[in-house]
Amino acid sequence: MVAIDQCEHCEADLKAFPAAIVDSETRRRINPLLALINPDPRIHEPASSLLDHRLRDLDRGIAFELAIRLSALCDVPGNLPVRSKLKTLPLPQKLAFLSRAASILRSWPDEWHREIHDTVHAIGILEAAQRFQGFRDGVSRGTFPAGLRPALEKHIPEIVNSKPSFYSTLKFFPTLIGVAETQKRLGLRPKEFAALHQAGFINAKVSATRGHRISAAFEAAEIDVLANNLRDRVDVATVAEKIGSTHAAVDQLVALGLVTEVDHPIVKAHHKRKQILPSSFELMLQKLHSNKCTMREPTISLRALLQGIGGREKPIGPIFREMLGKALPYSIEPRGKMLIDQVHIPKKDAARVRKMHFDENSARFKPEMRISQRDAIIILNITPPAMSVAMNSIFVAYVHDDKKLDRDAVLNVAMSRISRSEINSRWIDDLRQISPDFSVINLPKIDALGRDRAAVEAYFGDSVDQEIPSTA
Repeated sequence: MVAIDQCEHCEADLKAFPAAIVDSETRRRINPLLALINPDPRIHEPASSLLDHRLRDLDRGIAFELAIRLSALCDVPGNLPVRSKLKTLPLPQKLAFLSRAASILRSWPDEWHREIHDTVHAIGILEAAQRFQGFRDGVSRGTFPAGLRPALEKHIPEIVNSKPSFYSTLKFFPTLIGVAETQKRLGLRPKEFAALHQAGFINAKVSATRGHRISAAFEAAEIDVLANNLRDRVDVATVAEKIGSTHAAVDQLVALGLVTEVDHPIVKAHHKRKQILPSSFELMLQKLHSNKCTMREPTISLRALLQGIGGREKPIGPIFREMLGKALPYSIEPRGKMLIDQVHIPKKDAARVRKMHFDENSARFKPEMRISQRDAIIILNITPPAMSVAMNSIFVAYVHDDKKLDRDAVLNVAMSRISRSEINSRWIDDLRQISPDFSVINLPKIDALGRDRAAVEAYFGDSVDQEIPSTA
């Protein structure tokens, strides 16, 4: 064996360097990279010809620097070694570093993409974003060798040309999405999203805080499940509008199991009002249509019949349960948009329906304690103009800032007042016979809401106390 005491290129004293044996396979992988910086054309020209055609426009020294810098960017320990630091690395780490650099050049750009993808997954989004930012800062400050920056801008523009950030790093994690995409999929405004995220209903897979700014990434599949829960619901107000009832009437349907409330935590947190599972409401409507009858006897619309029920909530729940159970015959006519206009009940059953009652003491009945003017109008059987007068007089002490009314206050007033429309509905036949002058029989209007309920019911010999009980 012949000893080599001096480098034939730089004339350095090789006796000062530690001796080590590098296996032939490692030398085979590394030699094409090292050959690029060999001054001998017979060595560096063949090495340059092996470069991918997309890199052949690079100076051989720049190609070498590109490989070294990208290998450093993929160095998992995070020390980002460059040539000056490369000399201080233990031999195994130094060889691994050079082998990676050689592989990046040999299989460009596929090997680079694989290496950086594996690295980002190994170190995580936060460290990767910081590492990319440090790399870009080095390019911007001009600390890299001259001529390297154009090569980097051309061949890895995703890191060099745009400011690396937490979110730009997400492209390496196809199952994760950022805040903007998460908000879009959930259909939430920024403030709504922030409130639900801070309350723990939307959990980030990874997050970072810089000052007042919060960056977060979310698992797309989990967000899609939440989005489906947020979409698969219909507001209680919409259901009430389709039926032609109050919100509390829909609460009756929920308590009786005729429709299903959406019980998902994020839905309850996001929506102040009760949300109904659309499929359960549609199923109830389908059953109502399948159970309808063809009437050959006099009927009355459910709306007209309900106007004859006062002093309490309309017993929509018990009525619908009777209809669905085929205990109450009915027809459905294509009249009006609301269900109470389409449903017609035999007149002979009207008195029984008016006496139906829903037990509000049921544990499953959870109505809103503040109700809209629309719901108050339905409970009181009055007109919108009459309600406007009452809002500035009778109910002035019970109106909240959101213009909602205390439900208990409305029900208390309903028990003491009876409107002309309720009187007409309940005693229409008697009124046709006697056409009473209410002032003559000492039953004058008390206010915009109507007359004294107890006195009117005593006069006609009927009372709201004569009810058919129904429990949830």
